[in-house]
Amino acid sequence: GGDDSDEGYAKIKVNYAMDTDLDGEIDSEDDCPDTPGLPEKNGCPNQASKILSVDGSRNVTVGEEVDYSVKVKNPDGDSTTVSWSNGETGTSTTYSWNSTGNKTVSVTADDGITEETKEVQVRVEEKSLLTSVYEFFGKIWSIITFSG
Repeated sequence: GGDDSDEGYAKIKVNYAMDTDLDGEIDSEDDCPDTPGLPEKNGCPNQASKILSVDGSRNVTVGEEVDYSVKVKNPDGDSTTVSWSNGETGTSTTYSWNSTGNKTVSVTADDGITEETKEVQVRVEEKSLLTSVYEFFGKIWSIITFSG
């Protein structure tokens, strides 16, 4: 009994950059995540954006337009800029190659303090004979059907 106003409350140690002092903002008064050796941000160590996965075909043909997308997570909730080796920005982009060989698609996630880059190897091959014949007759067919 008595007048113990804090009876029934437990203090929980948070292991993440949260507004633990409940002043409405995440700042150096809050508990920091346990991330030794990382650059600081708002008085807490910055937790870098992580590239979780890069999706898209690893085997393509010359001239084929291929979509690639990336999943990025930032533990601090920072806004992250995603940029691709083709000059595009955003979480998805399209690539196309006009020559055969091994190509590289690279994507970078930058949260303004640190950045992470992942590379994907892509094999570009000539179109198969069947694909070439199909495209050729497809073009002829469209000429025949639309010119009359």
